[in-house]
Amino acid sequence: MMIDSIASPQYTYLYNEYEKYRKIKEGGRPFIHKYLRSRTAEDPEGFTTRKSISYNPAFAKIEVNKIRNTIFQNFIASPDLVRIGGSSAMHQVFKGDLGGVDNHGSTFNSFIGREILPELLFMGKVGVFVDSPREILTQNNHQHPYLYTYKAEKIIAWNESHTSVLLKDSIPKNHDDFNLMVSYETQYRHLKLTNDGVNVTIYDSAYNELETLILDLERLPFVIIELPESLLKEVADYQIALLNLASSDMFYSLMSNIPFYTEQYDPTGMDNIYKDAKSEIKEKEVKIGTTRGRRYPKLLDRPGFIHPSPDPLQASMEKQEQLKKEIKEIVNETLLNLTEDNTVEASLAYITAELERGERLIGNIWSDYESSTPYIVSYPKSFSTKTDEQRLNEAQAYKERLYDAASPEYAVEIKKIIAKILLEDRVSTSQLNAIYASIEDSGQITFDPDIIHKDVEYGLLSHSTAAKLRGYDTDEAKVANVEHAERLARIAFYQSEAGLQAAGARGVDDLSGNARQDSRDEKELSRSSDLDDSQSRKVRGEADD
Repeated sequence: MMIDSIASPQYTYLYNEYEKYRKIKEGGRPFIHKYLRSRTAEDPEGFTTRKSISYNPAFAKIEVNKIRNTIFQNFIASPDLVRIGGSSAMHQVFKGDLGGVDNHGSTFNSFIGREILPELLFMGKVGVFVDSPREILTQNNHQHPYLYTYKAEKIIAWNESHTSVLLKDSIPKNHDDFNLMVSYETQYRHLKLTNDGVNVTIYDSAYNELETLILDLERLPFVIIELPESLLKEVADYQIALLNLASSDMFYSLMSNIPFYTEQYDPTGMDNIYKDAKSEIKEKEVKIGTTRGRRYPKLLDRPGFIHPSPDPLQASMEKQEQLKKEIKEIVNETLLNLTEDNTVEASLAYITAELERGERLIGNIWSDYESSTPYIVSYPKSFSTKTDEQRLNEAQAYKERLYDAASPEYAVEIKKIIAKILLEDRVSTSQLNAIYASIEDSGQITFDPDIIHKDVEYGLLSHSTAAKLRGYDTDEAKVANVEHAERLARIAFYQSEAGLQAAGARGVDDLSGNARQDSRDEKELSRSSDLDDSQSRKVRGEADD
């Protein structure tokens, strides 16, 4: 009996679909080689040439990656992501220290974004194995549990209680002389929960038992994270159709750029034929080009060039645009159908809730290895799909309606809406609630600097209150008032007779009746020490040699 014969019915049913999803996820030449089809009456050489110039119009992949990026960016940036429990070493490893969660320096966040999330969205399912060195763990060495993923195609069979699972492994095989990996060999790993712990049995591809061991754990060290279906379920065939259309159009465009030369001839005449060395009758070849002329008989049409009609190409290109549009719509509709709320935000929250469940199980298995406290994790409960530009535009629209009503309560609620738009997924829930409280305490007071300036200018607002609204220290207004008064005094002085004389001393002759005398008077005043602590005369000394 081959071990593949005990595969789960779901695995057997989805295996071909998994291959399709995988090729779309990977993209590039593998997808082209697998799903590009030969056209009717196309010779093998022509198909090979067409395949070599074909490209992958990866629109389905692009749409799924957009969703992945939205989730990951909100997930990473959210201050509401909380991880507690477990050991202190675990949290170090989750931050990428001590080799990281995969022994390759990855943080838990990057492992989710790079390994788990793409598999979950493209394939609809991913497994995570929580492994550990067999040596005894201590606080002083750096050995710790570590993670690696199993693709959906590698999870062969499982039971509903997740107490038994069969996995397929691809074991690297190294070259004997160079110690470099040159191939893979297939093995199978069966995990079964027993009263004595987790029984692990390794089989080769022929179902021969290779190794058995017992893990001192109360649960399988394997977590399955899955969605009801892959986001590619309804668009995979669209992507294949789009590939074949794009390939045909590319080939058609290249070939149709070469026009065909045509001319009439008299089939009863002999001018168009000749005998070759083997006495075989053949048509004469016509040399054509931009520097060559061509005679043609009277009463016959002039020779010319013809080219294929562009109508089939135009129709095909229009169909491609329709497929691209439908791919985007269907991917997003598949996302919406994950929840009954039928909103993007609710669907994204559903996906992250599944990620949270998976991480909680992974963390608790990790804690079981280390005999530490239970692991608790909480993911952000809300997500925004808006860009920064969209946020700012929406906030500005609310700001313009801020003073439409005389009600202070109205203004407060509008300000809270603006704060939510700009900050909801940028600060923690507790911080946002504190901001709401501050807005409620401030009432209808505005913090717009232009409005504050006008209110002070019109006498509606004091300088001290204006300084407070602008965030300055309470004493700043007093200092500013003193400096302002001094400035006014200087202005008044220079507008007085004495000020005009001083202006003349500085070269503004039009403001003084005797500019030369004003200059002498100011110079003498500058040398005076009557008001200084030092009574020394303020003149330059002898020049140095």
